[in-house]
Amino acid sequence: MALAGNSQNTRGKSAIFALAGISLLALVTSLHAQSASESTGQSTASKISISVPAGSLEAALLSLGEQANLRLVYPSEIARGRTTGGASGNLPPDQALAQLLAGTGLSYRFTGINTVTITDRVAEVHAPVVANGALVLDTIDVTGGGEKFSPDTPYETAGSSAYISGETIERFRGTSPADIFKGTAGVISGEARNGNGIDPNIRGMQGYNRTAVTIDGTQSTSTLDRGYHGDANRTFIDPDFIGGVSITKGPSNAPNASGAIGGHVAINTITADDVVKEGNTWGLVLRGGFNTNSSSPPPVGTRGGIENISGNVVTATNQPGMATGTLPTSFGDTLATGRPHWLLPTGGNGSAAIATKQENFELLAAYAYRENGNYHAGTHGGYARIGEQFRSRNEFAATQQLINYYDTVAPGHGIQVGDIIYQDRIWYGNIGEDRTRYRAGEEVLNTASRMSSLLLKGKVYLGEDSELSLSYLRTESEFGVTWPSIDQTNADILQAEPSRVSVDTVAAKYTYNPTDSDLLNLSVNAWWTGQSLLEKRDELSILPLAYDTSTDVGTYGFDLSNRSVLHSAIGDFKLDYGVAYLDTNVSNLFESKILWGGMVFAHIKSGQDGARSQWDVFSNINWQPNEWIEVDAGLRYVNARTRWSNGYTVENIVDPGYGVTAPEYFGRSDSGVSPSIGLTVKPYDGVQIYGLYKQGMRPPSFTEASDFDTRASLPALDPEIAHNYEFGINFLTQDIFVGGDTLGLKLNYFYNDVANYIYMNYAPGTTILTAQNYDRAVFSGFELSARYDNGRLFGDLAAIYYDRVKMCPTASLCYDSNSDEGIPLNNWRNHVPPVGTVSLTLGGRFLDERLTLGGRVNYTGERAGIPPAAKDDRKWNFQGRRWHAYTTVDAFASYKFNDTVTLDIAAENIFDTFYTDALAMANQPGPGRTIRLNMTAKF
Repeated sequence: MALAGNSQNTRGKSAIFALAGISLLALVTSLHAQSASESTGQSTASKISISVPAGSLEAALLSLGEQANLRLVYPSEIARGRTTGGASGNLPPDQALAQLLAGTGLSYRFTGINTVTITDRVAEVHAPVVANGALVLDTIDVTGGGEKFSPDTPYETAGSSAYISGETIERFRGTSPADIFKGTAGVISGEARNGNGIDPNIRGMQGYNRTAVTIDGTQSTSTLDRGYHGDANRTFIDPDFIGGVSITKGPSNAPNASGAIGGHVAINTITADDVVKEGNTWGLVLRGGFNTNSSSPPPVGTRGGIENISGNVVTATNQPGMATGTLPTSFGDTLATGRPHWLLPTGGNGSAAIATKQENFELLAAYAYRENGNYHAGTHGGYARIGEQFRSRNEFAATQQLINYYDTVAPGHGIQVGDIIYQDRIWYGNIGEDRTRYRAGEEVLNTASRMSSLLLKGKVYLGEDSELSLSYLRTESEFGVTWPSIDQTNADILQAEPSRVSVDTVAAKYTYNPTDSDLLNLSVNAWWTGQSLLEKRDELSILPLAYDTSTDVGTYGFDLSNRSVLHSAIGDFKLDYGVAYLDTNVSNLFESKILWGGMVFAHIKSGQDGARSQWDVFSNINWQPNEWIEVDAGLRYVNARTRWSNGYTVENIVDPGYGVTAPEYFGRSDSGVSPSIGLTVKPYDGVQIYGLYKQGMRPPSFTEASDFDTRASLPALDPEIAHNYEFGINFLTQDIFVGGDTLGLKLNYFYNDVANYIYMNYAPGTTILTAQNYDRAVFSGFELSARYDNGRLFGDLAAIYYDRVKMCPTASLCYDSNSDEGIPLNNWRNHVPPVGTVSLTLGGRFLDERLTLGGRVNYTGERAGIPPAAKDDRKWNFQGRRWHAYTTVDAFASYKFNDTVTLDIAAENIFDTFYTDALAMANQPGPGRTIRLNMTAKF
């Protein structure tokens, strides 16, 4: 497989942006290098308003870093379990920090402009040193300004949020990038095994920017047509470049997450602090590893799974049991029996990152590469064993609709209404209600992937109060794709050509936060992303058909926000406000080539071109009249405009001029205001009780608005309006079981009611699928998160249960998960998550915390909203895939040989369970037992 490059135009833009960014960074660095302060201390004259309550030292340091715009660097273990008496008043930053550390046994020193290193005075004496005498520490970097998350953040934040640390991502890499969301309550990635990207579903909200995904504040998501199944959305990122993932659930207030009524997944890439050891100015991190349980992809066209050689055999008779005809079946035994030994390395990854931290600037360059073949399914719980011969039969009565269909393909068949039809359908019966056509242990075609990534980042400190950051990220990937409906047709499952994608992102961020002003904490972001994708649909055996989809997406945007803090006799007010702009240009080209005798008999092209722009003006106010109550209120105004053209051509070698159609042009605009309000009560230290209401508006996406050129004749499509209610309690405390331990609990109930829910269905009186509005969709349930750590033992629990899923086609007609009918049968079902999931991680640290051992259990229930009365297989098709509940078990170990080299080992799905992933549109089984080994060296 050869990695695909962007078009020349995209390459040219990328080179220009990258060159301009590097040149600007070098220029600014040289201008400010001489003017910056040479002192490593910070002035104590500038006073700022500080309000940090007593309690957890970790939480207090995070809060101080935000209020004082300090970069606090310290070993994670020295803050764990410690408490502080807090700090408050108009204080210089150094005095505020001294108050926080009073009585903790910790000391601090300023090591740069706004950079402070915190150490343990006792441990420092015994700590190892490097040649220059600097301490060797594993660091946590707490930086003022921007989004700040830590493992404890969800337990001290009113509202649902989650945090996935870089350590957790390294521990549970998974076979696909989508696996990083395992263990996060209410978050699952759709199409986890199809496409090598991530498509997060948050509490049933998925696709079309219902859930926004950003990488360092930029967006680069593409939407791909999945035919009758709807659409898939993909964002591409290498796990080696992820420093952490912060997730908010419900309508987002983030400047760069407009329209995200379901939530916001903010991916932050690694920084110089992840590479350079504390006390050093240069650093290098090398990482490499391998995995098992994969095979090199076979030649294009190789059959896999259970092969349907002759197609469906349909025969009618008035006497049940007298159907004639057979359905020959055969098996790709080479694919089924060729699974490598479970300890044999068959895939691998490697990365290198180099960085420097100087007094006035930071620089980072990193490269990552990974490659894996087609994985193999598990062997326990599969629906067919290797070498097993079987066929199944589906029986039903002929209807007039079926008779009309058969009249078109087999005139004179003699079938009458009411006759018993026997149709051999190999995806029924013994193969399992999941309808996957793969056998236990078999190689799953089109799951191989290859990815290479380059990351360049720089930061310049422009004095004490401001900084400028620039970054460039390029990702190239090849991956297999299985068309979702392949297992419902007569087509065999075939190895296809790899699809290809390339993504370039350039971003700049400027912050200005003067320490002598409470009114100014300014952030300005600007970015551009170009994505070029070519998807190769797997060949169908019904017709000699080649089908390609190419999508080019160019997106640029900027946002400007500020925070002002006002002090008054009735309490403090924090005002966040700003403006954001997003502009996306899309070009889609669909090509079908019908082959005959090795020649192209017909060449069909259809295309979409257009653009979508959106302005957002947002504001939020936080009022704290006293220490135990907070009130939040906000408004967001959205104005979106969408423009597009649709057209198609048909090229035929017999009649070259046949079927040429001129493009048609359309457009629409949407605008509206969304309010939010919340109340948080803190009756005791470490306890929060909160209630929230958030409203969000999502205008139709480019894909939804421009779906077909018949749009002008269809009813108007209204924007979605989300009404989210949430009530919960947070609990975060220390020293509850043993001295120095930390316990966090979060329990909430959510009720998400989305008016004008947009879904795909047949246009009235036609067989054309197009976007339409349901009156409303409702998801409600309970969510639980817990975290415990006492230094030696640790654990995490994440669980969610949906008590109701409801869909209302009209205001007077609703289908409820608690009714016998269940929810309607359309591709909206493909976004309905499991009725419940539970993830439990337990582990321990041994040998002076050099050795870490643990495991994780993940349980995933059936799709929510489907009562027993609606579970007949014949009620399931492409518009609502079914999977059975499944449980997987993972184990992990990490050993630090010294302060430089660390070994990580993970065993995923250790019981080799055969299962189909939740939210999969293509019914591929997930990967079986897989061993991963990674070595990290940090110099």
